[in-house]
Amino acid sequence: MKVVIAGGSGFIGRALIEEFSKGGYEVAVLSRSNKPISDAKTIPWDGKTVGPWAETLEGADAIINVVGENVFTHWTEEKKTRLMSSRVEPTEAIAQAIDQCKNPPASWVNASAVGYYGDTGDNQVTETSPPGSDFLAEICKNWEAAQAECTCQHTKKCAVRIGFVLGRDGGAFPILRKLTKSFLGSQQGSGRQWVPWIHIEDLARVFRLCVEQRLESPLNGVGPQPVTNAELMAAMRHQMHRPWAPAAPKFALAIGSLVALPPTEVTLASQRAMPARLEYLQFHYKFPTLEEAIKDLLLSAA
Repeated sequence: MKVVIAGGSGFIGRALIEEFSKGGYEVAVLSRSNKPISDAKTIPWDGKTVGPWAETLEGADAIINVVGENVFTHWTEEKKTRLMSSRVEPTEAIAQAIDQCKNPPASWVNASAVGYYGDTGDNQVTETSPPGSDFLAEICKNWEAAQAECTCQHTKKCAVRIGFVLGRDGGAFPILRKLTKSFLGSQQGSGRQWVPWIHIEDLARVFRLCVEQRLESPLNGVGPQPVTNAELMAAMRHQMHRPWAPAAPKFALAIGSLVALPPTEVTLASQRAMPARLEYLQFHYKFPTLEEAIKDLLLSAA
């Protein structure tokens, strides 16, 4: 069994390597740096064009693509262009490579994000809900379209709309842990915005489910119990034995977005995304509650 991962050196990619390796898969990673990666064979590629790396896809059980620049940074017009191209270009290159395969991979699982739905307030959204209209939604629509337009008839295609991933070594959790430890674990803005969180281990297991059941698009890669931002930060304070902290006001976040922080459409967006397809498939979460997830991450980070 062989799986090829584009973006294997990143936060989610490392978790995927661990999950598939322990499942007995041979793992190859498409890497722009070509640096050695534990438990995986690295294959150089530029993330834009089809090259010798495409031969790695021949006869593979799956190609998984989780390439994309981090959105939780300060945005400039140049950064917005990179956010879009860093997702669309690798996806288009993979589509072209699959089309050229004599023995194409059985499954192609491509990352997307719950940003697809835009800011939906208190409304629950599932995989059948319409897309939003803000910039993050545009990124996700173009990202998914680059995969959907592939004419690969013998490869099942699935897009995983990833939520707020909690992991000890990446994503937002280390920042939240540091802030909370420093008595700054406050809610952002009103705190009423919904956060569709998922533990990194469960997300890796979702990707493996997609590969092994050859699922097709789309699928919300989120936990079964979304929480509000206020509930998330309250849980962090409780687990870390820290007192209540005053909220970070919206105007301060807006000012911060001008110099260092991501825009408020990222920090204050509300997506009450539900894992309808995972529930239908009776997916068993290792960490179904936020309290279990935070406790595990704090223990393992100690």
